[in-house]
Amino acid sequence: MADPLSLAASVTGLISLSAQITSVLYSFATSALEARKSVDRVLSEMQTMNSIFSQVQGFIYSASEESSDTERLLMISLDHLVTTLTGCVLIFSDLEKHINELVGLTGLANVAGMAIVWEKVKWATKEPEIGMLVEDLQRHKSSLNLMLGIIQWWAA
Repeated sequence: MADPLSLAASVTGLISLSAQITSVLYSFATSALEARKSVDRVLSEMQTMNSIFSQVQGFIYSASEESSDTERLLMISLDHLVTTLTGCVLIFSDLEKHINELVGLTGLANVAGMAIVWEKVKWATKEPEIGMLVEDLQRHKSSLNLMLGIIQWWAA
């Protein structure tokens, strides 16, 4: 079974990685005008996940300090939490890889119009894979929201 501090460290890493991905995607979105809608979808998921990770992190830290919060943490399966967080790490790693490939590709020309076209092409080649990763991330988001709901219900 995982201890709360190692879980908190994992969540801290996820928060950092989601912020990094969001930053790169935001700057990419300003140049990939036509792909803006799907980029915005990924950005929205990153921001939502960042918020959820912050809630999980806050609860884990408080559970390591107060025995009543530790009892609430036992209302969910820690193995399920670890599995869900591990899934998020894997998805974030794949997203980071795809986004780094997009950012790492260089344009065909320095002409502004040509660069915008190239940004659209780069995003279009990765969009289906990134879309599937976002769907997987949404499933993990649902699991984390359910776990947080159980924990918060127990506190009421």
